[in-house]
Amino acid sequence: MQRPRINKRIALSCAAVAAAAGAVIAPLASSALAGDHDLTAAFDKGSDSGYHRSFTFNLNNSGSSAEKDWKLEFNVSQGTPQANSWGVKADQNGRHVTLSNEGNAPVAAKSKLRIDLGNDTPSGGKTKITNCEINSQAFDCDNAPAPPDPDHQPPTVPGNLTGAATDDGSISLDWDDSTDNVGVQNYKIYNNGVLLTETTNSSQIVLGKDVGIKQDTTYNLSVSAKDAAGNESAKSNPVKVHTKKVTPDTQPPTAPSSLTATATSDQAVHLKWGAATDNVGVTEYDVFQKGIDTPVATFAKDKLEGDVTGLKAKTPYEFTVKAKDAAGNTSQASEAVDVTTKGVTPPKPDTVPTNFAVQTYGMADSPQTDFLAMSWTTPKGTDAAHKVLRYEAEITDQDGNKSTTTINYYDPDGLAKSVRPGPANGGDAIADVQVGAHPSSTYIVKLRAQLWDGSWSEYTDAVTVTTPAS
Repeated sequence: MQRPRINKRIALSCAAVAAAAGAVIAPLASSALAGDHDLTAAFDKGSDSGYHRSFTFNLNNSGSSAEKDWKLEFNVSQGTPQANSWGVKADQNGRHVTLSNEGNAPVAAKSKLRIDLGNDTPSGGKTKITNCEINSQAFDCDNAPAPPDPDHQPPTVPGNLTGAATDDGSISLDWDDSTDNVGVQNYKIYNNGVLLTETTNSSQIVLGKDVGIKQDTTYNLSVSAKDAAGNESAKSNPVKVHTKKVTPDTQPPTAPSSLTATATSDQAVHLKWGAATDNVGVTEYDVFQKGIDTPVATFAKDKLEGDVTGLKAKTPYEFTVKAKDAAGNTSQASEAVDVTTKGVTPPKPDTVPTNFAVQTYGMADSPQTDFLAMSWTTPKGTDAAHKVLRYEAEITDQDGNKSTTTINYYDPDGLAKSVRPGPANGGDAIADVQVGAHPSSTYIVKLRAQLWDGSWSEYTDAVTVTTPAS
């Protein structure tokens, strides 16, 4: 059985309309009510941004039965309004627009319906909405308000600027925040009256070599504030700061000690080591595998153990660990440790996904896309302490080409009931995989689960499906 192609806009709008029906609508920017019987309407001017103008009508049914045959009319000075709400039909005759229920947008009893519209206005001017009526009764929809007066008021001057040289050759600046009638957008930092940098940070910044700060150099700094309209305050009080001369750190950390390795599965090894020391401070540890020049794993300075994964079963490996500091100095390698990974763990019972099914579908407004819609029941042989890590779908096309797709999810507490692609243990799961535009194409699909120890379950039985013809 195949899913019919669906309209993407309609599918996504269902939830929005359903939510609006039970929501409390916020006070309108400018509105008035009118209506016939128990149905009233209100107009919200919405946004006014030139070429695209959006606006909203809100219908309110205070009666005890649904209003299905409603009709909302208005005139526009220009443009072609498009209804973005599911089930609402928009007809236009010249400048006159009529909105009505196309069959899926009744106004439920004791409820409200929000109708969002976008208006294409090729001339780029503002659109005026006039002559609003709901079921032939007029209500207020005044013309769009005049734009606000330009903002010519600059922010206040940043106060009490202070500066200090830091040990790494940078400069730390602090000041009191500026205020503005609309709002401060950013601060501009000057050296000897020449713009050095800008920052959106409030009242502080560290200036380093990324903005041209040099060691053993004097700087005369000041700060101004700027708002969104481009108005800039006068400069703050100046401060003079002489940067420090920093001696480069060329001393590497000591080598990590007491490295041990334990095989935890057929694909993973767990390493532990003793901390390295440094004259400034260790920043990270790199794990190296014999025969590979680059690190196979990196751990933070406070991590003295970790896993190396992606290994082969029943294979010997040799590892070392090196410490690194902030200056990039790297220690000598630790003593090498040898370890052999475990053999392949046979699939555990009751870990294969069950009830595996696949359907195909496409999107009416996205003809270049077909999907495989998969569903299954998650393995019941797992529990809260032994969760499935992820799933892997193997897909074979009609030309025999195979591909795999990893399906991840996050459910740390095992409490999810309908998390895509499903709860950690027990329950139904779903996932969609995009296969591109391949009408009337056949696919063979099967699924397996990766278990808590990194091993894999057996695959489900294969399911064969064919994408829609067009």
